[in-house]
Amino acid sequence: MPKSRSLDMTQGALLPMIISFSVPLILTNLLMAFFHMADSFVIGRFGLPGSIGAVGATGYLVNLITNLFFGISMGAGVLTARSLGEKNEQKVSESVHCAMPVSIICGVVLTLAGVILSRVFLLWLNTPPDILDRSALYLRIYFLGQLANMVYCFAAAILRAAGESSKPLLFLTLSGALNILLNLLFVIPLKMDVAGVAWGTAISNLLSAFLAVRELMTRDDIIRFDPGKMKIRKKPLLYMLKIGVPSGLNGAMYSFSNVIIQSSMNSFGSEALSGLTAAHNIEKSVNDMENAFVQTSMNFCAQNVGAGDYGRVRKSVLLTMLCAVAVGLFFGVGLYLLAPALLKVYLKDATPYMLEVGVTRMAWVCRFYALMAVLNVMMGALRGIGASTTSFVISMIGACGVRILWNYTVFEKYHTVKSLFTAFPVSWVITAVIEIAAFAVLLKRAEKGRETVTV
Repeated sequence: MPKSRSLDMTQGALLPMIISFSVPLILTNLLMAFFHMADSFVIGRFGLPGSIGAVGATGYLVNLITNLFFGISMGAGVLTARSLGEKNEQKVSESVHCAMPVSIICGVVLTLAGVILSRVFLLWLNTPPDILDRSALYLRIYFLGQLANMVYCFAAAILRAAGESSKPLLFLTLSGALNILLNLLFVIPLKMDVAGVAWGTAISNLLSAFLAVRELMTRDDIIRFDPGKMKIRKKPLLYMLKIGVPSGLNGAMYSFSNVIIQSSMNSFGSEALSGLTAAHNIEKSVNDMENAFVQTSMNFCAQNVGAGDYGRVRKSVLLTMLCAVAVGLFFGVGLYLLAPALLKVYLKDATPYMLEVGVTRMAWVCRFYALMAVLNVMMGALRGIGASTTSFVISMIGACGVRILWNYTVFEKYHTVKSLFTAFPVSWVITAVIEIAAFAVLLKRAEKGRETVTV
């Protein structure tokens, strides 16, 4: 057996291991958020008036379309982690060499869907007419880079399943730096506006995909990737889909509810949309940081379920949750306190109304990110034990259903920014409570030998 460089999450002190695994993930997501903020900063400062709103109007739609495919990459990661926990070298190899061709298929489908249907979706969302053409142009170019992005996501999921969270950080650092340089080049001297930031993203995706695949091909452990061994096998594919499709639908349902929110945001007009978009881009950094704990919880649960150590599963979830709540409190409240200053940095010629609506949004989202931390950790834990469908159903009812119902009742009655975004903390509380109860019941069943999903 080749010398392994994978992290064995089934042995050793959990807290130091969770921190060492989570920190690179947090930094990765922070960098992603920073690079996204840099995109918005460049287009907001140097683009045409309204261009930041044109890009911002696509955010929830992009998430809605891409989440299903990102979820399948999570399925590949869970399968790899669980097989590593079982110490089953053949299953690990099969999962790796099945995942990579699946990533190519997902990327092709995603690219075609995004390029062909972008304008239709934007019209459905009631995108303001003065930014519609620019939003559609941005989306078409953005989706041209999604084949490379899918390859990177699957490769990174495999690396993280093996405990390697620092290499994806390095890859995104390099590709993100390239993205910023290209944005500056395309937007300032070349005057490409929204097309410039879209091309910057698409081209930088190629670099991250190349680096991630190269890392898998040059490793000396059991997750080493050999392109000649690529094969879509029925059993690993079904497991990826069983975990990944509900995970993707979970994200898609969140995005769908947020698309409803986006449509409601659009109803306030393009001036308010600029302020709300800037607030979203700022607060998204904390959201992305906390998403690191979804990956942490998912991989630690998957490896330890594979090893049959359910006590360690519970302990890893508790410790991960404490870390996530601390991050949510510190950074969420901190960003809210700095909201006016941060919004002024983002927005060129910011009006008082832009600042007002931006601060209001951050008051009802940032301050309550500790609640979302609990939800995220439990979401990852459910996926890690194989209960991805359960997580999807809970999210559909507890989060998405609540937000949509809120939008058509409370928001319709009051029609204010405050009434719109209060839906977020309310939905987080309801979903987290149901997830905790479901996890306790399902893990107990698994411990008694009735596993929710069998590899």
